[in-house]
Amino acid sequence: MKLKVTRDELLERLSNIQNVVEKRNTMPVLSHFLLDARTDGSRITATDIETAIREPLAAEVETEGVLCIPARKLFEIVKELEGDVALDSEDSQWLNVSSGKSSFRLACLAPEEFPSWPQMEEAVEVKLKPDVL
Repeated sequence: MKLKVTRDELLERLSNIQNVVEKRNTMPVLSHFLLDARTDGSRITATDIETAIREPLAAEVETEGVLCIPARKLFEIVKELEGDVALDSEDSQWLNVSSGKSSFRLACLAPEEFPSWPQMEEAVEVKLKPDVL
């Protein structure tokens, strides 16, 4: 997997998932998020089993891939960076993060360990007039 994303875009998406990512170590994979990098649209997914969130990520994807990344660590790193952020992984065990002269290497988990996205039943739409509320 290899992609480039602006710092602000990545920081916003990581910030949005912070309240869902598990902070306790009941299941280590819940402290991670799933990055699905695709040329036709990338996304990040986080869950604490009870709640799940999926965010689109605007990125230039050179090589597609899926990776389970430690959410808090990457969030703290990205907060301190300036400019575009390059994410590069040749396997599912390590992620190289670089921006300018800064470079970091994060240990990752196998994407297969991440819980699957919950299947939702088709929703029923209810329309109410504002004065009813």
